[in-house]
Amino acid sequence: MKLSLISLSLLCLTACTTTKVEQEQDERRRLSVEMFRELIEQGTLSPTNSMGDSFETLGTELGEDAYLEEVLRTYRERKEEISATSEEVGEGEILEELPSEEPEQVVAAPIDTVNPYAEFGTRILVHEGPDGEPNGLITKPYSVRPGTGEKIIWLVDNYGGFPLWDPESGPQQLGTLRAEVQEGFDLEQFSTNLRSSGPDSSTSVQVADWVLATGDRETLSDFEYFLDVMFAGVPQIEIEAKIVEYVLSETLDIGVAPIDGSTPIVGLPESGLFDSFNWNFPNQTGGPEFLTSLEAVHDGTAYNFLLELMAGYENIEITSRPKVAVREGVRAKIESTQKLPFYKIGSITNSGGVSASLDFQEVGVRLYAIPRLIGGDTISLEIEVEASQQVGNEVGFITNTGEAITTPTLGIRKANTLVYLKPGQAVILGGLITERIVEDEKKVPLLGDIPVMGVLFRSKYERKELVSVLFFIRPRVLEGVDLHRDF
Repeated sequence: MKLSLISLSLLCLTACTTTKVEQEQDERRRLSVEMFRELIEQGTLSPTNSMGDSFETLGTELGEDAYLEEVLRTYRERKEEISATSEEVGEGEILEELPSEEPEQVVAAPIDTVNPYAEFGTRILVHEGPDGEPNGLITKPYSVRPGTGEKIIWLVDNYGGFPLWDPESGPQQLGTLRAEVQEGFDLEQFSTNLRSSGPDSSTSVQVADWVLATGDRETLSDFEYFLDVMFAGVPQIEIEAKIVEYVLSETLDIGVAPIDGSTPIVGLPESGLFDSFNWNFPNQTGGPEFLTSLEAVHDGTAYNFLLELMAGYENIEITSRPKVAVREGVRAKIESTQKLPFYKIGSITNSGGVSASLDFQEVGVRLYAIPRLIGGDTISLEIEVEASQQVGNEVGFITNTGEAITTPTLGIRKANTLVYLKPGQAVILGGLITERIVEDEKKVPLLGDIPVMGVLFRSKYERKELVSVLFFIRPRVLEGVDLHRDF
């Protein structure tokens, strides 16, 4: 009975917790949709204070040296606070609280008796003394990017404030730090041909430098905190973009053609000098269209027209919502392109033949951004956008058989800017507009210029096209809470 009650309580607690988590997830989704709707309607969001940062007290005008000094000062103050807290609950106060009649039974637990594997992980080396017992020193390897090991050692020597071990003083003492770097120590061998049955010459790739740090538990913990502040605590920035492309086009296509191959458009009486007139100016529409024939006879002259009429209107909207996370100061790239095939002319033979190869030209939308965090809550965002599309074809060569080899003609629009944004704000890049007007007219000389009736002696094609691309870009500093977001 007791087990049933306990199981029922645990089940209720789990269900309540699950319901609460689902409610929080739904609330985040609802807020996200509302915020994005506000972005579209107003163009930019109001600044929020939900993206705090540990460097928010720093000024925005600090240079690199002043910025480094400020970070180190904050680090040292934090270290002194931790040391002061440890002294308040140190060995001396514990001895005073115990009964004075049995002082010989009071043994303060040294720091080194704390399980080092629980604090620093299993990848450590615990040093032992001559008696086989741990002497309090711990060695741990830290894997860092190639080329940064020497920089870490330089910062430790000049700004870390650690008591460094001197080899001439003998064995390393507790409270000192020993830090060494092994450049390119972590290597990987990649085979150039996995299918080869014989020996293969592999390619060696440097994966990381190793920084070997040795010290007691407190010193090693301070060294890890120093690494977190200087190297591991680089802000990660999420760049959210919405790319909207509008294409508006209007088409008017009018043409005149004979009814069939045997009936001329104008048939004259046989007594005249000419017995018929015929021409063919069809429209350019290859799909469904409006067709009507006009047939009439006047004074022995027969008129047979086939009118081809077509008007079109297109309104196309293409929306994409890419999102990418990038390290502060590193370039982020977002591309949405397609490849246009065309023949690339290589050489021409003596007989007039052409040697051509199939090639591709990329068109579409490209976005490049470099975010940098300034102060605590300002993001410097350098942006370059490019939108390209095919606007026509250019004849590159005509073969001896009369076949034309064409290459696509591209229209490219670019914009480059640098903006400063607060958390939650967005920037809108517009004005990347292309307007294209095409007019194509074919007619019978003189007759095609006759008012009203001239329509029957010509074909006309008009196309107006307007392409507009809008970029909505919003950077956001990732926080710890982002680790618990829905995937």
